[in-house]
Amino acid sequence: MSFGYVESLAFLFIFLRISGIFIITPFFSNNAINTKLKLGITFLLSYILFPIVPKNMVIIKNLSVYSFFYLSIKEILIGLIIGFFILMVFTAFESAAQIYSMDMGFGMLSVFDPLSQVQMPVLGQVNYIFLILVFFNLGIHRLIILTIANTFYKFQIGDLNYNIEGITKYISVNFVYYFTLSLKIALPIAGILFLTNVILGVMARIAPQMNVFFIGMPLKILLGFFILFSLVPYFFNLIKIILDDGMEKVYKLISIMFI
Repeated sequence: MSFGYVESLAFLFIFLRISGIFIITPFFSNNAINTKLKLGITFLLSYILFPIVPKNMVIIKNLSVYSFFYLSIKEILIGLIIGFFILMVFTAFESAAQIYSMDMGFGMLSVFDPLSQVQMPVLGQVNYIFLILVFFNLGIHRLIILTIANTFYKFQIGDLNYNIEGITKYISVNFVYYFTLSLKIALPIAGILFLTNVILGVMARIAPQMNVFFIGMPLKILLGFFILFSLVPYFFNLIKIILDDGMEKVYKLISIMFI
């Protein structure tokens, strides 16, 4: 494959869009993965897609310096928008785990999350690892690569216009949707633990001499783990449904992204 000046620019723009997606997409953005490996995967994927994806060579050939920087930033932003949407799907599960971790008494027990670069309750990290395993088991990583290729057919390299208003509205609506979803996922555990707290509070009023705190902490931990392990088989199907639905929403985002 020969690369001239125009072809090199087109390859660069493909590389930038894919980089934007991988910068923020779960697992691919993890700092535990070597940076050289990330660059290698991005470069290889760009090289594979370069001959097959459509490119507006006329516009690329006549780019001014200003247009070059504008198009470069635009390609990165397209990738970041798609990556951010995929991240929202994963964050729904992590947020749910943080909610019931606090109720179980694990709020102070936290580990560093390399994805979000913040301290996260240990159950949130366990939830994330379980989610990643399901992610690869279902082949969602292949769907993400297919989605990346699909963006180039929906919006060619070199096209300058995209639907900012539609993107903002769509992401805002789905942000609320996934926030609500995280509450629904946490509700079975958090709800039962809340009722447990109410019962313990009533017991403390009835029998003030009883050390409710001494009884309540291990009780909530045991009860929380019992409910959590009971729901694991259902979590697998739930994650499958939500990830599949999330990828459909990503496809819809791509379809409304461009004018």
